[in-house]
Amino acid sequence: MAAGENANPFHSIAYGFWIFMVASIIAVTLAMIGHFLGSKGENTTAEPLTEY
Repeated sequence: MAAGENANPFHSIAYGFWIFMVASIIAVTLAMIGHFLGSKGENTTAEPLTEY
């Protein structure tokens, strides 16, 4: 099996592609969550943000 996987270069390319896709989806999801949490914090009070 190892020899067959090494003989096919597209297998590693597709594997890296799916890792990149999953990482991108996770990054976009976390960015959206952080954006919505940040906007809610700004809409309620600005005092906790100015303390830092």
